[in-house]
Amino acid sequence: MTTVTASSLWSPSPKVLIADADIDSHQIYATALGFDSRGLTFAIDGRDALVAALKDPFALLITETRLPYIDGYALCNLLRQDNATRTMPIIVVTTDSRPGTRQRALQAGANSVIIKPFDSNVLQAEAQTLADRPPEAGPGFVLARLKDVAQRDRSTALVARAKSDVLKAPGKSRAHKRYKTTTPPVTPAPMHCPSCDRSLQYESSQIGGVNAVEPEQWDYYVCRQGCGRYQYRPRTRKLRIV
Repeated sequence: MTTVTASSLWSPSPKVLIADADIDSHQIYATALGFDSRGLTFAIDGRDALVAALKDPFALLITETRLPYIDGYALCNLLRQDNATRTMPIIVVTTDSRPGTRQRALQAGANSVIIKPFDSNVLQAEAQTLADRPPEAGPGFVLARLKDVAQRDRSTALVARAKSDVLKAPGKSRAHKRYKTTTPPVTPAPMHCPSCDRSLQYESSQIGGVNAVEPEQWDYYVCRQGCGRYQYRPRTRKLRIV
């Protein structure tokens, strides 16, 4: 994955606006995108984000749905009504995984929706995709992106089915060593506590699975606010308390 840098964005003065009330999350976004402080502007509520975007349009906006004063949905809608920000790429992040949430964000004007907790590579990939689009791209670009996502989902399902067929082949070994590590094959993603929405602290990972062809990984985190200990499964992107 190519890191999103200032030079890879089409804007003459490339800058990214991040709207998230959780200050602890700001560094996570910066690390995931590969930006330093000069390329990033942070807002902790929707009102400040709106003012910043209208004052000096950004190359990319990443916004949480839960923002004080003006939430992420209303922020998207307002920015799409102004000519200066009508085509500005917007990524919405949310902890609400219900299908209606994604549809609501897209209808409000978001180009992409990412569910928390997310892998930093996912955020980077979406940002790079939006950065590579032509600046004049409008609503049609969003529809094309939705088709791309659907096609990618179908491809993923076909790959999973092919792997399953391989495992059923005669003579295929199903043995797989299980072990605990702090340097797992898949880099642990930055996670947020479902209860307090603050950043979780990574502890370790458990590697296992029923075969060596498709190993499993479970990452363990703890909430520093005392909400509990959590397990995250990268393959299913599911976070649960343990």
